[in-house]
Amino acid sequence: ASSTLQLRQSERMRSLALAAGQMGSWEWNISRGSILWDQGQCEIFGVDPNTFVPTLESVRPLINPEDFQLLEQSFRKITKATNTFQTEFRVLRPNGDVRWCTGTAAANFDETGRLVWLSGVTSDITERKRAEERQILLAEEVDHRARNVVAVVQSIMRLTRAESIDDYIGALDGRIGALSNAHRLLAGSRWEGADLTRLVDEEFAPYRASGNERVRAQGPIVLLPPATAQTIALALHELATNAAKYGALSVDAGYVELIWRTEPGKLELVWTESCGPQITPPERRGYGSRAIVAGIERQLGGLVHFDWRPEGLRCTLGVPHETSADSSKRAFKPQ
Repeated sequence: ASSTLQLRQSERMRSLALAAGQMGSWEWNISRGSILWDQGQCEIFGVDPNTFVPTLESVRPLINPEDFQLLEQSFRKITKATNTFQTEFRVLRPNGDVRWCTGTAAANFDETGRLVWLSGVTSDITERKRAEERQILLAEEVDHRARNVVAVVQSIMRLTRAESIDDYIGALDGRIGALSNAHRLLAGSRWEGADLTRLVDEEFAPYRASGNERVRAQGPIVLLPPATAQTIALALHELATNAAKYGALSVDAGYVELIWRTEPGKLELVWTESCGPQITPPERRGYGSRAIVAGIERQLGGLVHFDWRPEGLRCTLGVPHETSADSSKRAFKPQ
């Protein structure tokens, strides 16, 4: 009696250990036609161990049909010489969940070579499968983003013009810096989106150092997807650089106001310069204007409008954008 009790306790501990490791075991007495599952096996398949009776008929609906055929094929290949096999299969739980599993089985034969016993262990590898899928998607996304960044940098280098090497380096440094700021914000949110308010703050920071209200920004909380974030970052950089050289930010009394708003399927930004030197429309577009148009219109499918008013430039940028619930909140940033 003592040995029987110890055997039961040992079997109970083994079942608990398997269940804790997301594993289960089973036995199939082929000569008797009986199948036994432990608690871990029932948990993997999502069935009640107190009521579920494992048979070929009751188990078949719980396994993906294609995988069940593979299991049957593996079973038929068992011989006395090759009495083990391992295969992956998908469990279709009664509640609709799908679990990836690895099944390992070993067979016992009698003296005549007849298969009489089959036992095995099932391991739930769903999380590992999902992690592998995430790694593949992440690698593809990293590759896509790297190619995109390289293309943008190449475009910046190809189109940048300057009268001297120092001016050229300075222009490149500013434009790539704006791109870097956008990517840093995206990385901080795990690439879920860049906060437009923070993006604006990053670009306006040099013009707020004196503490006066040279720049003002107002708009709802908006998360920009990667392509939109980098394009708007570069557009704002070009507008700010132009304003600092020739527009409102080139004189002490001048200031810039940036207002953005969302509409169904659209984000609109309006850049307005005031109290700067009197300007006249340029005879041709410089790099900044061409870069803004190329990014907003060609890459994002948006619209750009330059209004060269004598009192200062007004530029309107419209880009496709799916609004979210947080867009109703307001973020006012006069600094």
